[in-house]
Formats: sequence, structure tokens, C-alpha cells
Amino acid sequence: MIYSDNKNKGDNVLIYQHFYLIIRDTLQLDISRYKSSYRPYRGLHGGCTMYFTDKYLNSLKPKEKQYYVREGQGFAVRVLPSGVKTFLFIYTINGSRRQKNLGNYPAKKLADARQEFRDAASGLASGLDPQAPPPLQQPPPPTEKTVSEVTTEFLKNWSKLNYSPRWHYNVDKALEQDVIPIIGTRPINSIRRREIISLLEIVIARAPGQARNVHKAIAKMFWYAQDREYIDISPCTNMLDSLPTLRVSEGKSRILDDKEIMKLWRRIDNGPGNDLIKRALKLILVTAQRPEEVAGMHRTEIKGHWWTIPWQRIKTENSKTLRRSPEDHRVFLTPLALSLIGDAKGYIFPSDVSESLSEETLTPPVERPIKRNSLSQRVERGVTVTCRNGRKVQFKYYGLPKWTPHDLRRSARTGMARIEIPPHWAEEVLNHKMSKIQSIYDQHKYDEQKKKALTRWAEHLEILAGVSRNSPSTPSISE
Repeated sequence: MIYSDNKNKGDNVLIYQHFYLIIRDTLQLDISRYKSSYRPYRGLHGGCTMYFTDKYLNSLKPKEKQYYVREGQGFAVRVLPSGVKTFLFIYTINGSRRQKNLGNYPAKKLADARQEFRDAASGLASGLDPQAPPPLQQPPPPTEKTVSEVTTEFLKNWSKLNYSPRWHYNVDKALEQDVIPIIGTRPINSIRRREIISLLEIVIARAPGQARNVHKAIAKMFWYAQDREYIDISPCTNMLDSLPTLRVSEGKSRILDDKEIMKLWRRIDNGPGNDLIKRALKLILVTAQRPEEVAGMHRTEIKGHWWTIPWQRIKTENSKTLRRSPEDHRVFLTPLALSLIGDAKGYIFPSDVSESLSEETLTPPVERPIKRNSLSQRVERGVTVTCRNGRKVQFKYYGLPKWTPHDLRRSARTGMARIEIPPHWAEEVLNHKMSKIQSIYDQHKYDEQKKKALTRWAEHLEILAGVSRNSPSTPSISE
């Protein structure tokens, strides 16, 4: 009923506005051209219902308390006392009244806010809470690659970048020789733990030492496959429990005492083998350096009585994970050491196996040093003795309990302690780094101390070996 008197004028406005909303929502008419003639009815609490326009939103003024204006179907604007105007979607779901923030005006355009409101209202009509987090997307299934393909990727993208060149080479060869020929064509996600165990058992029966390298290589390759989600879980976890033979004894304790050093020195002199190998083994004991560092010694590294090992050849310096600048290592060469080095040019211990590109290039053979394995093989073969009856008997390790070239370095360090060379001098000779705090505050190079320590150690070896040499007087050892 429409009232004509002014007393009921407010009720007439409510009736007109009610019809307006019914027509707009039912027929979805574009009546924006009529909105300039509409004056919204402001009811109790400052609320109103109308079709929003930029002109209307700009006209909204802040009040002492926040208030809302509504366009309908839950699309509203909240005006704070600070003047901030925020688009809202007010809705009810599961009996709870909620508000979804659609953005602040005018940073959020009216058209964008209205579209976001319509999308949210559409989802609500389908039973979806507009403020619920989006459903988690399922990850794609792992790509099915072969063991050979993953191995190639692992060697290129991880092993080469994170391992030292030497260990990368060992990993490459271990996978190439003992893994790829057996399971290389299989999909990597089809490999089972029992197959890895069978593979390693074959290598253990042939060469236990090589089996440890194969285990480390294959375990890391499958770790890479799991990390890249080619497989769900590595079949190599806790493999040492399944194959205890792969365990390496904790720590190395083999040292040669003075009596063994005396016997060894003489047996090396009188035994078979290349003179280069003999001198290299002795030089490890005299200088206390690593076997691979001695084997790769080059004339350009020697200046007078000092041998500077470049950091590229030092295992602990040539590391991808080193958190400081790498450093060269200086070693004092005693007269005994210089006599073992000789006057060779180029590599001090050159290999008799040379490499050349081709006959067409006319490139001279490339000189290479002996390999560290050559030293180990010579030690393992030891000496062969001919008995009185003409029978030949082989004594491995030169007739001593099992030892390796690296044990000579440990024996030198222990021997220095035995003749009372200060521990920190001996540690500097072996290039063992100080703790982080010590290295920050102690920048001394210890060249003089290394000279005294190595001179004292060399003279001790000369006495054991019965070497007669007019050497300079023994430097005093004091801390």
C-alpha cells in the first residue's frame, strides 16, 4: 500500500526500494543510468542498501563509530572512524556469520571487488567456504627414469660439483663398472633392496675394498634419486646392518715402530721394484706427507730446501665445502729428503706410462706422475725371497704385519712424539689445521719450527737406517 501523506513518507521509500531490489536481482537489469535519481534510505545504525558507484563510495564520510553500507546479497562496505573503506562479503555458513575482506577502496577498484564478491558468492552457493584454504594440489607422479639416466644426471649435476676430482672419478668408475652393467636399463623406481644386497655381495666376494666404494657411490646416487623425487625411498638405507663386511674399522691404528722402520728401510733397498717407487715410499716417511702428495711432486714446487705443495693437490684444501680460502703447504726438505728426490726434471716420480693424443697431431707424450695405487700395490706385493732349495717365497708387506703407505705418515707423526718434538710443531708438519678459534688468533707460519722438527726426525731415521751423512748439527728443540 502506498501512502500519500508525509507522515508515512518513509514507509513509501522502503516499499519503492524493496521493489527496486526485486526487479534488479530477478531481471539482472543494468539500471546504473537511473542511480543518479536514487537517494538511499539510511535506516537504523547507519546501514543502507543500494547499488554502489564510485561517486557514492567517495561520498561516504567517517563517523565516530564504524558503520556498514550494503548493496545486497552480502556485498557491503565498512567505513572506519579513520576513514578506511573496506569491501566485504558478509555471509552465513554452518550457522556462523562471517566476513571476507575483499580489499580497501580505492586501492581495490569497485569492479574488481564486485567480481571477487560474485566469485565468492558462487562458491558459497556450491557449499564452499570463501575463506577456506585452497585444497592442496597432489604432486605429479615421479618421473620414471632408468638407473643409467639417473646416474648420468647425478654424476653431472651433483657428484662433479660437490666431490673432489679424485673422489668423483672413483664414484664414476664404481657406478660404471659394477652397477650400470647389472641394473642400468631398469627403471630406478623398480629396484628393490634385495637386488642391491645381491649386487654388493658379488663385489664383496671379488674385492672387499672396492665393495665399500661401490656401496658409497650407489647409496649416494639413490639418495639423489630420492631427493629429486624419482623414487619414494632409497633401497640403500642402513645397508651396513645388512652387510657388516662393508664397515670400515673405526680409526686407523697401524704404526711402524723403530725396529720395523729399520727393517723396512733395508728391505726396500734390497727388495725388487722400481727405484722410483722405493724412493717415494721412503720420502713419505721422511717428510710425513700424504702418499698422493709425494707421488705427484714436481720440480717447479721445489725451491732450495723448501717444497711448496699447491692447495689444488691437498685433499683437505681442495674441497668444495671448504669455508675459508685454500692455502698451500710448505715442507722443509732435509738433506736426506733431497737425496731421495734427486735431480729429476718435471715430475720427481714420473710414471712409465705416458699419454699422447695421436700420431697426426705430432704432440709429444704427456708426462704423468706415478699413481698412489702403484705405491699400495708395491707394498702389498712386498719382497720375494729365494730359499736354499731354490723355492721362491713371497713376503707381503716386506715381511711385516699388514701396513699401507699412509701408515708411514702416521708412523712419522708418532715417531716425532717419541723423540719429544713438540706436538704443535708436528701437527704443522702434517698440515693438520688448528681449531677455528686458534687459527683466527695464531697467524704464525711455523716455518722455523717445521724445519727443526723435520731435521730432528730425519737424523733419527738416518740412525735407524744406518745412513752415514755429514749433516748439520741438530737444531735445539724447545717450546
